[in-house]
Amino acid sequence: MDKLALLGGPKTITAPFSRYNSIGKEEADAAHAVVSSGVLSKYLGCWDPDFFGGPKVLEFERMCERQFGVKFQTAEMEELRNVGELVQLIAAKLASA
Repeated sequence: MDKLALLGGPKTITAPFSRYNSIGKEEADAAHAVVSSGVLSKYLGCWDPDFFGGPKVLEFERMCERQFGVKFQTAEMEELRNVGELVQLIAAKLASA
């Protein structure tokens, strides 16, 4: 291959990708259960037992600790938006637990 496709060379992939939805029934059911509970995070911005979040946030953090082999994990809101596939994996595990 002399040139990258970006620079005018031939395309490596010529067929369109087929659509794939990685969110299945288990993930949808787990998300629905959390939303239906009315408790999305339970976080309070003051010193309180709920300072560290609600039960699903804490469960998510423990699962991340095990998944990554770390001692502590804090689920920040920005992290929660950016972990797409990991959240789907964990949601599936929560739904089947």
